[in-house]
Amino acid sequence: MATKHLDIDLTNDTKPATDDVVVLDTQDVVDADGDAATSGLPKNATVQNDGSIKLKLDYPVSLAVRRNGKTSDEAYDIFTLRRLTGQDLRKALSARQDLQPVILLSCCSGIPQLVAEKLFDKMDLSDIDAVSKVLDSFGKSGQKTGR
Repeated sequence: MATKHLDIDLTNDTKPATDDVVVLDTQDVVDADGDAATSGLPKNATVQNDGSIKLKLDYPVSLAVRRNGKTSDEAYDIFTLRRLTGQDLRKALSARQDLQPVILLSCCSGIPQLVAEKLFDKMDLSDIDAVSKVLDSFGKSGQKTGR
């Protein structure tokens, strides 16, 4: 079986001359630039116009939540996550280590911390990983959200 070897120089910013361009089958094309807005995001994440990210959970969670003496079932299948602030980070870092991811989830989703604690405990690890990837993407430069 013959092997193909292709060297790609990503440090050269100059454009090749027209006669240096090789047309490849679409299955051979690799987008080396990626989409800056969605680079590193999970497949089920969508960037919103305001810079927040909607994340559809692979494994939705239902909780019985009591508010003002009334209990209702709440389904959590999509999170809208916003960029974190320094205040959010200080709040998380000042908490016990086991609560830090819960507080980050609460801060970026707007879900009350007590609800976020129960929700986090019931979430599938793949969904927790997806939230983590979204939070990671916020650490990169992106659209300003006004917060």
